[in-house]
Amino acid sequence: MRTLLLLFAGWTSIAIGVVLLPLPTPLGVPLFLIGAALLLMVSPALRAWFKQWRGGHRPASEALERFERYLPKSLRAALDKTHPETGGEPKEKRPG
Repeated sequence: MRTLLLLFAGWTSIAIGVVLLPLPTPLGVPLFLIGAALLLMVSPALRAWFKQWRGGHRPASEALERFERYLPKSLRAALDKTHPETGGEPKEKRPG
């Protein structure tokens, strides 16, 4: 039940975010990113693809890291699992 709820919330958030993207208000991008983070929580295949994508798109990955601190802890943890270099290692254990 939780998985279905997260899938529904994620896809709904992405759909609303896409609709709001062309509007002058800045609501589309955060809604889209929150929806993506919700989907990352429940989809191992999406996590693997996104980890590979982040590895090839370094500036976008760094921008996500800056946005990460504004997310709730559970969403932050889901996004952290897609980090291209650590793959989910807690930040305190990361080198550097």
